Amino acid sequence: AQKFGAVVSKSALKSDESVLRKAIGSAATGEAYGGKYTKLGDIARNTIIVPEAKIPEVMDELTSVIRPETPPKFAKGQKGFGWFGANFKVNTPEGRVAEIQVTTPEMYFAKETEPIVREAIGDEYFDYLKTFVGEGGKGHAFYEQGRELVKGSPKRLGIEKESRTYYKPFVEASKE
Repeated sequence: AQKFGAVVSKSALKSDESVLRKAIGSAATGEAYGGKYTKLGDIARNTIIVPEAKIPEVMDELTSVIRPETPPKFAKGQKGFGWFGANFKVNTPEGRVAEIQVTTPEMYFAKETEPIVREAIGDEYFDYLKTFVGEGGKGHAFYEQGRELVKGSPKRLGIEKESRTYYKPFVEASKE
C-alpha cells in the first residue's frame, strides 16, 4: 500500500443474514451456492483506495504476487450499477475465498457509510467531497435493492440507471 500511496480499508465481515441469503441463493438471479457458505467469495473483503491513475498499477502488482481465484474485473462506471474500480477474488490460507477491491477515494465515499469512509480517507477529504461532489454512502444501497431482481428486468434496469446517475459525479471526480 505504501508503494502506491494507498489506504487499505478492511471491511466488516458480511452479516450472517447476507451470508445465509447468498448461500441459499435467489431464484430471481440464479445466484445459488447450494447452501454452502464456503463457496461465497466476499464474506471477507479488503478495499485498496488509490487515485484512479494508479488502479492498473496496483492490480498488476497484486496479481503478480497473489494468484487470483477469479480474473480481475475492471468496472468503469458506465454499466450495471455504475461502480468504478477493479476487483478479484483470492484463496485465503484457511481455504476460503475473499475479495480484494481497488477503487478511488471518491467511489469509496459514494459507496460506504460515513464512519468507515472518514476512518479511511480522513475528515478533511471526506468534508471536501461532501461539499463539492455530493452526499456519499448511498451506492451500496442501490446494489442491494437491485441484486435480487432478474437481470434485465424493468425494475432492475431502473435501479441500475438511478445508481449510475448517483455514481456519475463520483466517477467524474475520480478522473480529475
